[in-house]
Amino acid sequence: METDEKFEAEKIAETIVSWYNAIKVDLEDRENFMILLKVAITNPTFHMEISEEAGKLNYEKLEDFIRGDIEGIEQLMKDKSKYFNKALHGEVTKFKSYLGEYIESISKGETAEFEEKEQKIRSVAEEYSAIIDELSAE
Repeated sequence: METDEKFEAEKIAETIVSWYNAIKVDLEDRENFMILLKVAITNPTFHMEISEEAGKLNYEKLEDFIRGDIEGIEQLMKDKSKYFNKALHGEVTKFKSYLGEYIESISKGETAEFEEKEQKIRSVAEEYSAIIDELSAE
């Protein structure tokens, strides 16, 4: 019960919560914005959704969660007049950078399986970056 693995998923949940808390949105837009970005992470059981036995982080589930955010950003881009202003664009860009920092912080694994999981998350981050770049170009 008192292993480092038990707290690994809880730690990533707290990190992701802090990323979302860093996004500054007008109060009247915040609820809609958070729903679009699938923030079920305020639920205390969130860490169970991205973890395996003993709380070990499941990279595939985390990848799916981040992909859900990418879909949310794409949905927001379709309705930029309502949700995207210059300030919000800056905050979304900041959020992307937090995501990149997390991905860069993943320790190198000694097995090919771990490296494959790490590459999957990197590919998701690249998709996220492409969306932000597209938004910046408009």
